[in-house]
Amino acid sequence: MIFISGLIYPLNSSIITFLINCKIGLAALLLNHNLILAGQPADRGCDFKIIQSRFDFSIFLFVLKRETRIVSSSLLKKEDLFECIAGDTIPADGEIVEGLASIDESAITGESAPVIREAGGDKSSVTGGTKVLSDRILVKVTVQPGESFLDRMIALVEGSSRQKTPNEIALTILLAGFTLVFVIVCATLKPFADYVGANITVAAFISLFVCLIPTTIGGLLSAIGIAGMDRALRANVITKSGKAVETAGDIDTLLLDKTGTITIGNRKATRFYSLNGVGDSEFARLCVLSSVADETPEGKSIVELGEANGIRRPDPMQLIGVRMVKFSAETKCSGVDMPDGRRIRKGAFEAIRTMVEKAGNEFSDTTEQLVRKISENGGTPLVVCENECVKGIIELQDIIKTVRHLRRSVRYRRRVFDHLLLEHLHRRHCRGPRLHRAGGPAEWIVKDGVFTVDKKKGDILTKQKFENFQLHIEWCVPENITGTSQGRGNSGIFLQDMYEIQVLDCYNNETYVNGQTGSVYKQTPPLANAMRKPGEWNVYDIIYSAPIFKEDGTYRVPPRVTVIQNGIVLQNNTTILGTTEYIGFPKVVKHGAGPIRLQSHGDPSEPISFRNIWIREM
Repeated sequence: MIFISGLIYPLNSSIITFLINCKIGLAALLLNHNLILAGQPADRGCDFKIIQSRFDFSIFLFVLKRETRIVSSSLLKKEDLFECIAGDTIPADGEIVEGLASIDESAITGESAPVIREAGGDKSSVTGGTKVLSDRILVKVTVQPGESFLDRMIALVEGSSRQKTPNEIALTILLAGFTLVFVIVCATLKPFADYVGANITVAAFISLFVCLIPTTIGGLLSAIGIAGMDRALRANVITKSGKAVETAGDIDTLLLDKTGTITIGNRKATRFYSLNGVGDSEFARLCVLSSVADETPEGKSIVELGEANGIRRPDPMQLIGVRMVKFSAETKCSGVDMPDGRRIRKGAFEAIRTMVEKAGNEFSDTTEQLVRKISENGGTPLVVCENECVKGIIELQDIIKTVRHLRRSVRYRRRVFDHLLLEHLHRRHCRGPRLHRAGGPAEWIVKDGVFTVDKKKGDILTKQKFENFQLHIEWCVPENITGTSQGRGNSGIFLQDMYEIQVLDCYNNETYVNGQTGSVYKQTPPLANAMRKPGEWNVYDIIYSAPIFKEDGTYRVPPRVTVIQNGIVLQNNTTILGTTEYIGFPKVVKHGAGPIRLQSHGDPSEPISFRNIWIREM
């Protein structure tokens, strides 16, 4: 055996030496670091698994052993290594040393579109507080505790001193001048009084000094600031400083950063565009299938939009034999391989085009034009293909809060509202659904095809119940209307007797934003004020989608409504959060088909009138 080993040693010595040197170099590189597995979000005090590396050497064998332990995220120090996978929040600033991932940096940059970060190059740095959306990365901490980007920002905010407003500075100077004059007057008043023989008591001097001291004027500024904050609060604007209130008085145009301020912060699927003769329902099914394995927020929103279009998430039993292709930052696509051989993919425009053209198929000009149109409109296009043939495009938008876009296939049946049986309810002094019904025929005033609210008779509602419908209704505020705010031509249209669309005279009439004409009352303000002056007829066209409930009574698909007043969109497929409540939060109440109710509000203003009401079911 020794002889054989002696014969082969000269042949293998160089190779063995090379391997040992490589392994020793690797050991020297890694022994200086701890490897940390980020298994939880990176909040202060969270625990992370730390992996300590230990190396065992033999003559020709190199073994890497790793041990794990739990440490607090606050104990991370410079040169530590930690691992993040999809869904993890990055606990500290660092450089990626291995892997690539799609990262949501909206919390830092304000941009909702995720970015690709990978090891090497100038795109390897990551910031603590950002979130990994896909793949896996190994990161080396580059800062000491307390020196991260977020720590510096927090310290900057906490250490900033409050600056006086221009009005406060001017008032301080004015009060200083007044005080100086007042002190001189008080100091010279006694000698002058003695000179002319007048007797001024000490009590009179004290009273004069207390009652007329100018510094009491300083309280006026606080009163003015409180009044300004109160006025802003009535418009649903919260101010954090007196300077903000003063500045607001000089503002003509307000520009906001879109991400997270007026938008929800994450891109959501808003519309499906089918191409090449593919039906809408079939394309929606392909979109859902291609997103089943996509755990990013965008992928989940595609599945939700598909469910809103009637395409349910596939049952696990239906996915037996299906190969899932998860989204990755490298491939920029996701999808499934079906048992029958079909390959369904969804991904970025460039990635899918490369895939399609590589297979020898055509990427049409129509598809490119639609992609360009979506991009120019501020959206993000995702292309869907089946067997490397384009089937359509998904539009993603960082959408405005409370707004949802939805397309539904509907069947219409027109019915004139005048032919429906109506019943009246007891008069209500509060909003929202109630169970106490009077029954009997509606007793509002009917004349020349117009019926006017009789506030003594209470609300009226249909005997027939509805789910999805389009409602056309015209209403008029009397020319002699009186009152202000909510006490001026107040009424409402209750959809399924649960959700109110506000009716109010908002022509030169200020009120709170979510109580304006066309608002989902106390929930969503209208997009515009399309009110005509009193005496003129206003036209409402309301498209309503009833909710779909889970067995536990929560929304599977929430109710949605579109409101058009006088040809102007006030609500654009807006999600209704729950029942209409005058005080408190909306409630989710499981229900079936319901009537349409017109409100007889108890305000003292002149009653409004309705006409030309018709409905068609969907």
